[in-house]
Amino acid sequence: MSLPKDFFTQLEQYSELSNKEKAVFAEIFGNSKSRVEVTQAFHISESNLRSCLTGIYKKFSISGSGPVKETRLREYLQKRYSQQKPSGRSTADVAEDDIDALVQEIREKIKPSIKQKCGTMRVLDMDQPIELTGERGIYTNVNILEKTTKRRRVKIGQLLQKFDREDFDHFGLHEPSENRVPGLQAVQRHNKLMVLGKPGAGKTTFLKYLAMHCIEGQFLKN
Repeated sequence: MSLPKDFFTQLEQYSELSNKEKAVFAEIFGNSKSRVEVTQAFHISESNLRSCLTGIYKKFSISGSGPVKETRLREYLQKRYSQQKPSGRSTADVAEDDIDALVQEIREKIKPSIKQKCGTMRVLDMDQPIELTGERGIYTNVNILEKTTKRRRVKIGQLLQKFDREDFDHFGLHEPSENRVPGLQAVQRHNKLMVLGKPGAGKTTFLKYLAMHCIEGQFLKN
């Protein structure tokens, strides 16, 4: 019985094999090639082939001697493959179908830890932490500037257009020149972000809010 290569690569023991062992393993146990065919295909001696097989059996913890080891390893592989591959479906199909269930299982396992770490906020002069979300939650929506304002370049003529004598101390700084984007929209739009801001701007609170909504399946649930 031939076994697909993608099934082998999912085995933990496969990653522990050397490149030469992987090639021999795939030919004998994947393509059901004989030892003679393998020695001829790789131009190796029978002793070199035995050394490769010894290493393979060791990685898979197969005991015994002679042909018994090969039989035991074949039985092990066929059993693992039959458990992973229902009749008429490929290994890739099984993995794709099971991924949602796996995500939900992991989500449930780590939910208590995420809630403990991210569900509350410490506030100065308050004895008890307060909830971040929910009916009594303190979270407010965050708007993000797409570019940091300290790096903007503005010409003198542009500053003078908005000159205000009464606001001279903050001349040219009272109105951000960049567009504001809702925080959640920014996360949906970009798969990689760096959140920058002054102390107290709400960076940690925003990230905790994202973690809480993700673990509850309310935001980017996949």
